[in-house]
Amino acid sequence: MNLQTLVSRAKLLRIDGWLRVPALALTLGLAASHSWSQSSYFSALQLGDTEPFINTPAAHLRLYLSTMLARLQQDCPNAGADYKRPVDTAEYLAKPPVYNGNPSTTMVTHGTWVAQAKKVEALSTIAKSDITAILKASGCDARANGAWVATAKKMLDDPRFAGPFPQAKTLCEASGSTPAVCECFASSYEMEASPRQRQMVLNGKPPIDGLRATLLNQDLALLSVYKCQSAPPIANPRAEYKQASDEKHRIPDGAYRMFYPLVANQGNRSCNIKRRADWTYSFYCGVHGVATMSQQGDVLNVSYGAHKPAESYTVLPDGKLRLRSSNPRVALDLLPPDAAAAGAMPSTTVAQSSRKPVKRTMKPGECQRMEKEIQRAKDFPNSRNPATLASWEKDYQVNCTENP
Repeated sequence: MNLQTLVSRAKLLRIDGWLRVPALALTLGLAASHSWSQSSYFSALQLGDTEPFINTPAAHLRLYLSTMLARLQQDCPNAGADYKRPVDTAEYLAKPPVYNGNPSTTMVTHGTWVAQAKKVEALSTIAKSDITAILKASGCDARANGAWVATAKKMLDDPRFAGPFPQAKTLCEASGSTPAVCECFASSYEMEASPRQRQMVLNGKPPIDGLRATLLNQDLALLSVYKCQSAPPIANPRAEYKQASDEKHRIPDGAYRMFYPLVANQGNRSCNIKRRADWTYSFYCGVHGVATMSQQGDVLNVSYGAHKPAESYTVLPDGKLRLRSSNPRVALDLLPPDAAAAGAMPSTTVAQSSRKPVKRTMKPGECQRMEKEIQRAKDFPNSRNPATLASWEKDYQVNCTENP
C-alpha cells in the first residue's frame, strides 16, 4: 500500500485530551530514523544475525520479513517459505490516527503518521528489491534459501523480536486500566516496540517496570496511543500517579510567608498557593506559576513558563517549603499559612549588623531605580544574594524614606 493510499484513508475523529506532544523534530524525523540497506539487512538475515534488527519496530520487521517470505512462496512453492501471519500488519499500518481537534497536537499526530507511511513505503520497496535479488542469484534452491527463511520465521514467532506480545495487555491491566482501554494500547505497543524494547519488558524485574521504562521514550509512548480513542495512564509513566487521588499528599492553601535564613532583616512578602486539582497548585510569588507535587509528596516542582526559571521546593515535615538551591548563598523557606498567621518567625543564621547606617545625598531618580532593583530581586529570589538584597533595603530605608 503506497503513501497516497494511506494518507487518503485518514479520518478526523475526536478523542479525549490524552495525547502528549513530544518535540516536533522527534516525530517528524521518524522517516530518517533507520537506514534500510539491502546489504546490511539481508546479509545479517543470511548469517542468522538479529542484531541489525534490534531497534526496528516490530511492525516494520514483520512487514520486511513477511514481504520476503510471501514473494518466495509465490515464486517457489517448494522453497519452505509458507508462513501464516498471526496478525494483519498491513491493516494496522493503514489504520489512521485519532485526532483531538487541537491544532498543535493534530499537526504532530498527522506529521508522525505521514512520516511513518513514507518509511513503510520505502521499506516495502527495499524488501521487494531484496527478494528479487535473492531469486535472481539463487532461484528456488531450497538449500540456498534455507538459512534466511529459518531466521525470518524464528523472528516472526519470537516475542523477543516480532512475535505475538500478549504481555503488553496483561501488564496494562495489571497497572489498573480496563481491558477495553488496554486493548488498543497493547495492539499498538506490540506493533511499535522494537526487539530491544520488548526485551526490556521481558527482562524487567518486575516486567511492569520494564514496560514503564520503555514508555519513557516519547516516540514509543506517542505511537502506542495515537491510533486509540483513549490511553491508559501507564502510557505516560512520568504522570501515571496523577490518575490517583493526592489526598495523603496535599499542602494547605494560603499565603506562605517568605523567610530568608541568611538575612537578618526579614520583609513581609508572601507567596500564594492554591490547589487546583489532584497534585496541581497555582503558585504566585511575584510571578504566576503552576506547581506539581511529586508522587511521594516530598517535592513541589514549580514551572513559570518563559517568565522565570523553574524551581523545586522540598516539603518539610513541619509544612515548610524549602527552596532547593545549589548556591550556598541562596536560601529561602516558605512558611505555611498557620505559622505565618501566628507571626512565628524562625531565627536567622546571620547576626544583626551593629554598623549605623550613614545617610548620603541621593542623585535625582536614584531612589526610584533602587526601588525597582529591590522589587526585581524580590520577584526573582535566586537572582541576588539575600545579604545583598538586605543591604539594598537598608540603604533604601535610610536614604529614600522620610523616617529611616
